[in-house]
Amino acid sequence: MLLVAVLTGGSGLQNSNIGPAGRRRRLRIGLVSFGAALLLAIVIFALGARLAARGRRDMDTGAEPITDPVELAWVRSQARRVHVKSLLLSIVVTAIVMLI
Repeated sequence: MLLVAVLTGGSGLQNSNIGPAGRRRRLRIGLVSFGAALLLAIVIFALGARLAARGRRDMDTGAEPITDPVELAWVRSQARRVHVKSLLLSIVVTAIVMLI
């Protein structure tokens, strides 16, 4: 209920210097920015480490399981680093877009 009041400007408790049209514009910008950052994170996550996170590899002959435990541990560690980097990149992109 409070979220609706804040988004529509209907609470009556606010004293701001931005009118309803400006608030709606800023809300749209925020939602688009969030959506773009989320999409970027999903793309990086899906393309960057999908096989590695599942313990598989594709050496141009199709996806196959990694059977060596040492290699599997190394590849999964690398996949975790890619996931963390994609999350951090999406946060940075969101912050940059929000500042524009």
